[in-house]
Amino acid sequence: MKTNKVILMPVDFSAQALPAIDYAAYFADKDSSSIMLLHVVEESSWLSKILNAEKQNEIKEAAKQELKKLSDSLVQKYNSVKFDFRVEIGKAYEQILKVADEVKPEFIMVGKNEKPGLGKMFIGSNTLHLINESKFPVLSIRGSVKLQSVAKGEMNFVVPLDVTKEINDQLSAAVEYGKLFDARIDLYTVLSKNSAALEVKALTKLHQAKEIMDSAGLKSTEKMVKQSNKAISEMIIEYADEQKAELIIILTQQKQTKVNYYIGNIAKELLHSSDIPVLSVLPWDNNSDTVFNYFVDPFGVL
Repeated sequence: MKTNKVILMPVDFSAQALPAIDYAAYFADKDSSSIMLLHVVEESSWLSKILNAEKQNEIKEAAKQELKKLSDSLVQKYNSVKFDFRVEIGKAYEQILKVADEVKPEFIMVGKNEKPGLGKMFIGSNTLHLINESKFPVLSIRGSVKLQSVAKGEMNFVVPLDVTKEINDQLSAAVEYGKLFDARIDLYTVLSKNSAALEVKALTKLHQAKEIMDSAGLKSTEKMVKQSNKAISEMIIEYADEQKAELIIILTQQKQTKVNYYIGNIAKELLHSSDIPVLSVLPWDNNSDTVFNYFVDPFGVL
């Protein structure tokens, strides 16, 4: 599936959205992309249930005016980035997915929410739906992140690899986004089992992954460690912090069932806890025309 140079940015006019917009503008400037601001008037809200179509249209028009004000202020702040905006009515994640299918963005950027008093981030249901169902990568960002703390000098993306699973799609995403932003790719593997055979397999995968980055003309590093007494997600976050990474690229390792999909535990913990933006990539359909390149692996290592 081919994408356009557009970042889709759902906004709800909350303070939570502002850091995410800063990040979107940062990436858009790096990639010469535009940003589409999207606000969804929730049809399921108690307000919409008691309003007729005329009143809903009034609310939609009012939301458009607010988006225009926001867009105008952002243009002044980021004069090198083009901003578009639109308003839809309905369930938030359904409308976001619908607009994404229309504009085919490079990724959808969403801000994570924080419940007062909990002291920990959580993934809202709309974000979970997007990560589960979007055909396009979803970049989630924590509202407390300070862009200037990571946006310095060379960009670098951390790619944690689970050597026990298929990783072609994740490496394809790393190549695609590494090229888009001229970033260094830091490949990172944590071994959870003390197995000589697994260690050899991991090293082989890691070396081949680095060769793929090299052949794509990307700077890259590789590192393999054994799991300590910390959770794997915590080790990944600490490594990304050490590398001052702008992005962590994960494959959500979803598996289709009769009902829905699931997100792997490590991916879910990263999405919950990481202060560094996390780009979630779905396993792509090999028969589809995708922007990601599939790499030949005649020995079945990857």
